[in-house]
Amino acid sequence: MSIMLNILIIIIAFIILLSLYLISLRRENTMEERKLQPDKTDFEAGEELGIEINEKDETEKEFKMQDYSWEENELKHKYNKTMIRLIVRDPNWLFSYWEVTNPEYYENQPVLRLFAQSTDEVHDIEIRHNVDNWYISNVKPKNRYKVAIGFKKDGIFHPLCYSNTVNTPSSQPSNIIDEKWMSIEELSKYTYRIEINSSLSLLKSLKKRRENEEEINVDSFSFSYKD
Repeated sequence: MSIMLNILIIIIAFIILLSLYLISLRRENTMEERKLQPDKTDFEAGEELGIEINEKDETEKEFKMQDYSWEENELKHKYNKTMIRLIVRDPNWLFSYWEVTNPEYYENQPVLRLFAQSTDEVHDIEIRHNVDNWYISNVKPKNRYKVAIGFKKDGIFHPLCYSNTVNTPSSQPSNIIDEKWMSIEELSKYTYRIEINSSLSLLKSLKKRRENEEEINVDSFSFSYKD
């Protein structure tokens, strides 16, 4: 009986050792496969920059950002579309940039028109054809603004596109210097609800709850003495 038990123990130990060996061998193969495959981030960077990387070719050189020629592939400064954007710099300054592809714009006087929506004021700024951005000064705090890029022909303004609307901030600190806290009287008007399994609801006022807590505290600290 003891001999059979020893043989069974040896067989189980052999099976365990064999399983551990196979697991370690599989891990080594997986690590080797990962080394042969390029990193996923390299493919994403190459795709974004227009560089093709062959996933199946194991002899392909590893892509590196420092190997990319920025002089041959400059970032775009123009997108061949008519657009304009408006940004707030501070309570009294705005900044706008644009791009115009309309040929009539370059044949007439270009104009940047400012709209103050809160006061219904309009102000025209005459610009040059070779200018594509402008700082707008003397705007009012706490106001809504937008701009339009266009040209004037025969004294009539022809808008080509409008910008987004922005809000200028206040030019002075806020009058709120502290949070507005609720008083005990205001807080006592609110109630709380405890739901158990959506079937039992307990509803009490905070005032009643506070009174009960005071009674419990008094009872817990009360005592008597005899003469």
